[in-house]
Amino acid sequence: MNVTISDIASASGVSASTVARVINNNGYVSEEKRALVLQTIQKLGYVPNRLASSLRNNRRYFIGHILPVYVENPFFSRLCTEINSKAGQNGYHVLTTVTTLNHAEERAMLDALLGLMVDAIIFSGETASTDKDIEWVLSQGIPVVMVERPRRPNQVDAVLFDSYQGASLAVNHLVSKGHSKIGIISKSFSTSSVESKRYFGFTNTMEEHGFQVPQPWQQAVEDYTYENGKRAMEKMLHESSELPTALFVTSDVLACGVLQALYEAGIRVPEDISIIGFDNTLSASCSPKLSSIEMQLEEAANLAVEMAINRSKKKYPGSKAVTLSPVLVERDSVRTIC
Repeated sequence: MNVTISDIASASGVSASTVARVINNNGYVSEEKRALVLQTIQKLGYVPNRLASSLRNNRRYFIGHILPVYVENPFFSRLCTEINSKAGQNGYHVLTTVTTLNHAEERAMLDALLGLMVDAIIFSGETASTDKDIEWVLSQGIPVVMVERPRRPNQVDAVLFDSYQGASLAVNHLVSKGHSKIGIISKSFSTSSVESKRYFGFTNTMEEHGFQVPQPWQQAVEDYTYENGKRAMEKMLHESSELPTALFVTSDVLACGVLQALYEAGIRVPEDISIIGFDNTLSASCSPKLSSIEMQLEEAANLAVEMAINRSKKKYPGSKAVTLSPVLVERDSVRTIC
């Protein structure tokens, strides 16, 4: 037998409207009555009919999430977890679809999410969707929020990370520890503004300090993977007659590969070379534990979900962009030199 709100109200000795306020977490209910209603809901096994509620209120309580598939990089899986958590706290469910950056497949994902009548769509990281695709989503009355990599269409909200400042923060930290011979291992920045900002945040800050970076100390990889980090470090070891005293690695997953290559070569961290990572995802699990640049993923998820919900409720006009400042997390991988 399906349990109804009326059944809950009768068993609790309260009105149906009070039960509805508790279920929807909307409106005032005393703590005593709230506890009583929740206890009755659990006892009777009531399951809210979200579809019926959606039809009545023209609210679906679903947020679509387009997530790039980076199997080895926990940055986006952590972001996904935080988005789901924040949405759940607000009574929303997240429908996550994983993109391999194939345009046709991603367009089909957008069609499916719109067919499921989501309230908003969040894009995290890289996307194969074009500006025209996103404008089409907006034309259907569905708000769009983009995390990390913004697009041009109007009415798109964005949560951004200050990658330039993060790279500069890493360099300044190494310099403060006495390092002037600093190398970089990064993803190629030829097609990405995010990677470009990390690279130029590094090189420009080095120039501000009057330091040069020899070409062998600058290694670029195609993607953020452990193997790419390992190969880049091996290449630097092969090409350089002298190693830098410190390395800035633009992803923790790359840094894990770097650590392995150094271990196999008998080079100690931080005694022989210091390392600072970026994104603070795997750094605490490494040996030694890596200093890293934290990009405030929890706050990014909070903002993205908040923007999606508020935009779906038409709470503000125009578009909004928030840029989060990075934070240095110091651990055991950087030594002070004279």
